[in-house]
Amino acid sequence: PRVRDWYKESMKSNEAVWLPPYTFVAAGIPGITLSKRFFNLKNEPCVISMDVALSDLSLMTTKIDVSDNGKAFILSDSGKIIGLPKFDDTISEDSLLNYALSDINDFGQAEVVDAYHSWKEKGSGEGSFKFQSEGENYWAQFSPYKLGNLTFYTGVLTPEDDIIGPFKRTKNLILFGMIFIVIISIVLVQAFRVKRKSNVILSNQKEEIQKQKHLVDEKNREIIDSINYAKRIQTAILPPDDLLKESLPQSFVLYKPKDIVAGDFYWMSKHENDIFIAAADCTGHGVPGALVSVICNNSLNRAVNEFGLRNPGEVLDTARDLVIEEFEKSKEEVKDGMDIALCRISGRTIYYSGAHNPLWVIKKEAKDLVEIKANKQPIGKFDQPEPYTTHKLELKKGDVFYIFSDGYADQFGGEKGKKFKSANFKKLLISIQALEMEQQKTALDEAFEKWKEGYEQLDDVCVIGVRV
Repeated sequence: PRVRDWYKESMKSNEAVWLPPYTFVAAGIPGITLSKRFFNLKNEPCVISMDVALSDLSLMTTKIDVSDNGKAFILSDSGKIIGLPKFDDTISEDSLLNYALSDINDFGQAEVVDAYHSWKEKGSGEGSFKFQSEGENYWAQFSPYKLGNLTFYTGVLTPEDDIIGPFKRTKNLILFGMIFIVIISIVLVQAFRVKRKSNVILSNQKEEIQKQKHLVDEKNREIIDSINYAKRIQTAILPPDDLLKESLPQSFVLYKPKDIVAGDFYWMSKHENDIFIAAADCTGHGVPGALVSVICNNSLNRAVNEFGLRNPGEVLDTARDLVIEEFEKSKEEVKDGMDIALCRISGRTIYYSGAHNPLWVIKKEAKDLVEIKANKQPIGKFDQPEPYTTHKLELKKGDVFYIFSDGYADQFGGEKGKKFKSANFKKLLISIQALEMEQQKTALDEAFEKWKEGYEQLDDVCVIGVRV
């Protein structure tokens, strides 16, 4: 893959790259590719990529009923057809997909070609307009759709007779773009619009719904497979269990993503006798949160490994600058980022800095808990940002400290369906502090599951405990 365009283009840029439509080398079918560069724990550049086949778009756009004779389609900014309009029923799906990526001027439907040229003559605007094709009046509209560095255009056209005829329909302009799943509601709406004229028609409807359901199930499986693969990639950038145990034998990490992939992540970096460890909570959860976590994880690696920073406050200052720099490449304002608690362990001396997420310390056999508060600003865009504060703590053998995201305390549950809250979380940690670290992890997990019984998990959960 290192000779392919998606790999070469991603290695040149720090942002996500959408490759213009082309024919996949292995599959031999047209499509587009999304790729993104990131750095692994060894600070080596790696590239993640995902392919989207144009056949999925065309199979959807050819079935859209704008009106009796209306059509919907998708074009690239160079005038290539990537989402085909409705064809004559006598043409098979395999045959019509041969038109994918053909030039609009070579397309065999005159009304589609004429709509495109009329739109160009009118300055390529977004409003509806009227045009003629082969003596018949039509109405059409083109709308841009931004996808990273690429721009696509959705086109909709319908004969004027369909709009003003005796059996007037509601004008349906369906906005659509690059999607990865065919929505089952389209099938249901189409099914309920068909009148029950006879048992034969009902039988045909059932058969069609079963086919569509099979298609949706297949697409769902493909999406889940892709997300599971993304989980493997996200797991690869997390510190391995054996490295954690080797570096911090008296420690645990309780990590419970809400979905298959997570916005929470934990991070570790070892430098001579110093060990950095962090619990981070990125904006969102699931796939969006996971994408933000890759950028935030990379910013920590660069701050420590590339810039050589060792002061936790300075590490967070630089990570914030790198995250803002990455998101400022977008034309739209992006305020995503992360909350984090970051510690550097030097023997029994702890250096801590945090963005919203505090550090909790329980002295050996103590009956209370010491909280070191974080700066009230995220790693990301923020009005009037200030440098992050670094706190130094001298601990004794047997003392324990904890860093975490807000997912544990914010979980709804119990008899009254309320949040667990920080106060109960503190009491729970104090009550289990004398246990071995693995036993503490088990106790925390069991208490969480018991509390949320009957309720959906609200957010990702990440709790780290270390005994010095």
